[in-house]
Amino acid sequence: MDANYIVLTPEKYEELKAQLKKDLQEEQVQPSYSSDWEKIKAMVEDKFSDTYGPYRYQIIQGLSAVIRCGVGISQIRYLHGDAGKQAVEMVSEIIERLEVIGNTLREEKSSQRVFRS
Repeated sequence: MDANYIVLTPEKYEELKAQLKKDLQEEQVQPSYSSDWEKIKAMVEDKFSDTYGPYRYQIIQGLSAVIRCGVGISQIRYLHGDAGKQAVEMVSEIIERLEVIGNTLREEKSSQRVFRS
């Protein structure tokens, strides 16, 4: 018999099959994204609601990359627990800072306008 084959008794085969089926069902039931990520996306949607859709999508994707790098995860679906709380705080601070910068730039731009009569 070839060394690459595994011989299973019918009982072992059924046990393995049942375990695989159970594992797959559990994986399908798990949410694909964490509630923290959903909260972050909602924050972005709220703060950038007037931003054109594709740009808002790019903001969300950029924040996803920053979060993954910042908390050391490979995929956003692994954002749970303390890392999730840290990510929410981090994004909140980033959004606050963006608002301050945006307001400052708008004020500078409006003060530079020259009105002619």
